[in-house]
Amino acid sequence: MKTMDFYLIRAISNLHVGSGEGEFSIVDKQVQRDPITGLPTIHSSGIKGALREGMETDKKVPPTEVIEIFGSKPKPDLVDAGQQRAPKTMQQGLNNFFEGKLLSLPVRSDHHFYYRATCPLLLQECHDYLHQFNPEHSLLNELKTLLSLSVTEEHPIYFGKDNGLVRLEDWKASHHDKAIPENIKTHLGDRFAILHDNVFKELAGQLPVIARNYLENGISGNLWYEEVVPREAIFYTIVSRHQEKDGLNTYLTDRNHLVQLGANATVGYGLCTLKKI
Repeated sequence: MKTMDFYLIRAISNLHVGSGEGEFSIVDKQVQRDPITGLPTIHSSGIKGALREGMETDKKVPPTEVIEIFGSKPKPDLVDAGQQRAPKTMQQGLNNFFEGKLLSLPVRSDHHFYYRATCPLLLQECHDYLHQFNPEHSLLNELKTLLSLSVTEEHPIYFGKDNGLVRLEDWKASHHDKAIPENIKTHLGDRFAILHDNVFKELAGQLPVIARNYLENGISGNLWYEEVVPREAIFYTIVSRHQEKDGLNTYLTDRNHLVQLGANATVGYGLCTLKKI
């Protein structure tokens, strides 16, 4: 019997999980995007690889537990013909990892530094995802409540303290007089906004682009531009397991739920919390 665990991923620092592709434009290195929606995503292999690396380097975690969760690490053996093959005894991991799907992005405001913004498409995806894998989850009814609200392109809505008309980027949002559902407030904060799908898609298509420099003997040897998902973005993912023992969550709890995802760890990118809810 599989257990399906639902995790929220919060970016504490800017996140660059690269797509491995570049375009003939100002952006040399782009982030991973969902092939259907075009919105930022985190591939499951990246989540699995980051968690495995973290557990392998933690001296408190027995190597046998790493293999139980992730499976044997492929270390090919050399053979006479100069080819490589995997060892004969390979163990499949007991956990399965799913992609990280976007739930909200921070958007600038004239009343606060930012609001966490989402849209009906993302709320519906999250609801359907949860209903598929965990139909008893406490977030389902609260997501339904948010999905019942009407949002137009001209009039986004925001929750929290009533500040009249609040500008979110280039749009003026109206205050919604209902309180934020409690679980939503707990996990997404008390400054929360819902934008129309088209408005959110436009914002998500214009992620920050940061110039990077490579210095050699104090001289700039190279300059490139890379796209980042800004800090305070929220993703979610599912991890399934075949055993009662939840070694992965024990590890994350011991590390205060911290994990490094994506590239550029040496310059502070990709620090995230991965918390089961």
